[in-house]
Order: sequence, then structure tokens, then C-alpha cells
Amino acid sequence: MSPKDTTSQARRASIRAPKVGHKKSRKGCQTCKNRRVKCDEATPSCGSCLRLGLDCIYAPVEPVKSRPKSQSAETTSRPIKKEPGASASQGSPTTTNGDTFSQPSAVTPMHETPSEESEQRRYMELRLLHHWMLQVSRKFGMTSPTEWRELWYGEVPQVALSHKNVLYAMFTMTATHLLGTGGHDGALFQARESYWVEALREQRSAVSDLDNSNTDAVAFAALLITMNALAMLQERSLDPYTPPMDWLEVGRGAFTVLPPPENVADGTGLKILMETTAPIWQATLTFDSEMQKDFGGILNRDIPSVDVWDQDTIESYETALSYIWSFRRAIVAGEPADINLRWICMFPFMVPRKFIDFVGEGRPRALVILAYFFAVISHTDALEYLGNSGNNTTAKREIYAIRRVLPEEWLSFMAWPLSEIAVGG
Repeated sequence: MSPKDTTSQARRASIRAPKVGHKKSRKGCQTCKNRRVKCDEATPSCGSCLRLGLDCIYAPVEPVKSRPKSQSAETTSRPIKKEPGASASQGSPTTTNGDTFSQPSAVTPMHETPSEESEQRRYMELRLLHHWMLQVSRKFGMTSPTEWRELWYGEVPQVALSHKNVLYAMFTMTATHLLGTGGHDGALFQARESYWVEALREQRSAVSDLDNSNTDAVAFAALLITMNALAMLQERSLDPYTPPMDWLEVGRGAFTVLPPPENVADGTGLKILMETTAPIWQATLTFDSEMQKDFGGILNRDIPSVDVWDQDTIESYETALSYIWSFRRAIVAGEPADINLRWICMFPFMVPRKFIDFVGEGRPRALVILAYFFAVISHTDALEYLGNSGNNTTAKREIYAIRRVLPEEWLSFMAWPLSEIAVGG
């Protein structure tokens, strides 16, 4: 077996399913609870709502026993009204590698009454579909073969008609794009949060019952969910800073549902997706002398750290740096933004599991490497395809936030990322 095959098998074996969730803020505002983010509980408006321009509402929590049964549906949050035949996951289904998906909480309804919901929801979904067709889907394949472009504005919407995981993931991604490019829109934000929860729920249900009839749908939804998690980084609070683990875990877990390429039929949407991204996931990542010249200093073992330099640790850091260097080389070579977006989306899958664990632990060396990745992103317009526009980009926000939490002995290594965002972003 070749080293390349061994690395590929090890990468597949190390993947874990996405973990979506956080520690609940029991006294937080209703908006933060519905968004599933930690609330700072400030009054009259919390910091998150102030930053996003949302209505901040604190509702008293009544004891469950004191609520009459006839009023319980009115005093608690209801999920989106489901159409006949919609599936709902029971419990937490497992993935092919035995991990479980966490269960998201219910969100508030998009509208107050059934008649208003029906009319306003139809308008919202028409708006989202129109924007998907004109502004989102076509950009994903601007420089790609015709079959790749048709996949996004032809086949994906068609599959969404019979697979709710794709439908809700497509609406979520489109709403995030609109929010990133169109300013504050409370109704759109609330709709996005509802579709996001539904997309995760329907995807878990589909994964638990995966067969040949829904493989393409699960793959499309997984990629859309990954891109949305990446796009939503622009909205997250960075004070205090926490590593972007939701994106890394969702992005990594999205690929656990894909079958081996040799088991995928020719001509299918999934086959097109795999063949188009093959140059990235089949690439041989080597920490050669040229990479060592540019990035080797990060691996200096004389810097105080908790790292134990066993083979797995060395491989995790070298593989992550090799991927970042290869991505940087692709940008310098002139690869277009839609190709660069694939490099960004596949980062959580291509780096070792252990590296993501190191990021989650907040190890300075891992955070510096992550800052290098965002520095490379600053030289491409790829995230604009996801609605990440303006001067305060995701790359800048993450790099500045990482710098604030690093120990003093690591600050010198942030000179390169800071200089890159000054030039590229």
C-alpha cells in the first residue's frame, strides 16, 4: 500500500461527526436562545443583539406545572410548521463511524398565525429561491466545467423538491448570503435560524436512513451545511475569543457520509462533485524544504508549549501547514475564487483529527497555524460567494482575535498573518 493510500485511510478513520451546540445560558434573552449562542445577559439589550441589530427580548420563565395545557403551545416556542410527510429524527442517529449528531433545540416560529405564516413563508421562500438562482448558485462554478455549474443551479434545486435536507440547507445558505450582503433584516435572520435548525434535523434523519436513493441528497446537503457554517463565522462574537469549532466539526463531519469514489455511479451529481474536487483531496501533502523556509519556524520546539513531540503531533502540524502552503501556492498560480472556495471548505477534512483537537484546546501553535490559514484566505475573494463582504472580513476578524489571546512568546509569529491581511484583505 502506498503512503498516499495510508494517509487517505487514516484521514477517513479519524473523522468524527459534527458537534453542534453549546452550554446553555438559562437567563439569556430569547433571541440568543433561539440562535443557540451564549448570551451575556446584559440589559436592556445584550451585546450580541446590539451587534447584529436584533430585537432583544427577555421573557420570564414560568414553572411548567403552572401552565394550563390549553396555553402551553402559546407560551413556548414552536418549531417551523412541517408539511405532510416531513420526516423528523427520533433521538440522535449515528453516523457510519458510530458517532452521534447533537440535537438542536426548537426555534421560534417565523410568523404568528397559520394564515400569516403560509403567506409570508411562501414569499420568503420565493425570495430565497430567486436569490439562489441568480446570485448564489452560478458563482459556485464560474470557471468550472458545464456539468459542475449545472449541478448547482439545475440539479440541486431539483433534488431539493423531494429531499428536505437539501431544501432547508439551500434556503439557509441563501439567507446567510443575503444577510452578509444586504444589511440587517430581522425577518430574514429569523427565517435563516429556523431553516438552519431544520436543515440539521433533516440531515441527521437522512443520514440515519442512508441508502442509494438519497446518497446524492445527503452529499449536497452536507456541502451546503459546511459552507453555511463557514459563512456564519462572520457573525460570531469574538469577545472573548473561542476557536471556530462549530465550523471545523461540521466541515469535517460532512464527509463522513460520502461513500468511496469507486462505489459512486458515473454521471450522478455526487460523482461530478467528487471528480471536480479530486485534485484537492487526492493531493499529496509534503512538508518540503520550500515550505520549511516559509513556515518551518512555527515548529520550533524551543518555544514553551504543552506539545509532546510524538509522531502523531508532528504529522498533525506538518500536514496542516502543508495544506495551507499548497493552498497559498494555488492562489499565487492564479486559480480562480470558485476553486479557492473548495480549498477553504475542504480544510477541516484534509487536516488530521488531532490538529482540530489541538485548536479546540487553544494550543498556541495550533492557533498560529489557523491564523496562517485565514491569512491565505485574505488573498482570495472566495468568501464573497458566501456573502462575506465589506472591510471587516472573516479573515481579519479571526486573525486579530487570535493575536489577542496568544502568549507573548508567540506574538512574533503573527507578524506574517498581520502583514498578509494588510495587503490582501
